[in-house]
Amino acid sequence: MAEADRRQAAHDALLAWCSELGSGTWEQFKRAVAHLRLGGPTRVARTLSVLGHVEFDWRARRFACAPATLTTIQDMPGRFLVCGQRPLGHLEGLRLAAEHAGLDVDVAREPAHQFGVGPGTLIIDADPVEAAEFARIAGLRFAPDAARAIADELPALSLQAAGEPTAPDERFPGCPVDPDTLIDRWDRPADGGGYTDGLWAWRTLRRRRAVYLRRDGQWWHLPIGEYGPYLIERPKDAPELLRHDTANRILIVDGRAPLPVLHARAAVLCSGRLPLPQPYAPGFSDDHYVNVPTEIAETIITNLTEASP
Repeated sequence: MAEADRRQAAHDALLAWCSELGSGTWEQFKRAVAHLRLGGPTRVARTLSVLGHVEFDWRARRFACAPATLTTIQDMPGRFLVCGQRPLGHLEGLRLAAEHAGLDVDVAREPAHQFGVGPGTLIIDADPVEAAEFARIAGLRFAPDAARAIADELPALSLQAAGEPTAPDERFPGCPVDPDTLIDRWDRPADGGGYTDGLWAWRTLRRRRAVYLRRDGQWWHLPIGEYGPYLIERPKDAPELLRHDTANRILIVDGRAPLPVLHARAAVLCSGRLPLPQPYAPGFSDDHYVNVPTEIAETIITNLTEASP
């Protein structure tokens, strides 16, 4: 089996395991990821979360599967996406529900390939008029236009909302993050004094990379580190982190500043596909989120680029 196929099967198995368990601890999840040889558990957790399958509580260090949900795909009438828990036999159960109800519903024989980077996308073709009834019979939540609903409910971004006024532990190593390239500058490690305002990366007992922001001499810990690049002042000539290709409906995100999970989920649920990495220079790439309409893209961009002080 090719490596991409092996990883695809492993991601599908992990989602089934999470669904059968329902909820569990971060340590259980890490062991499952290691057993399936999927690499870093934090990356895998982000993937399951942006796809709308599993929620993670980082403070409590626990996970829980989201309920199985049927939602629409942007501007594609008659095509629906199933996200949330996917226990063993789930697809067969959906097919049987459609057959017994006599509805005009076509359940894919297997999830669409994510090329080994996440569990497959489960697509259903149905008469839009019958979608809600199918969801009820199949035991799915029906949440039409979930991508737009999530985008519209994104909380206003501010340092006070995203951060905690906590200084890093100076017993551990830290370094500044270059505001232009957003690269950790371990060639200029923290030396116990003379800290400058800006973004900092820190290593701790629990995390290989914790993110702190220093503003006006005060430290703030960012539990969701992805907010960091959007909360700092960057050089005026620095490349923009977000833009929308209106003609092709692609939200383009600088790979050095990945979207926070909720923003990424709003973009991913427009298609059910994970972002496609597009290299543009050695070691650098953009993330392309496909089928994102202008209104949702502008909501995400505005929310992240017009952060309150």
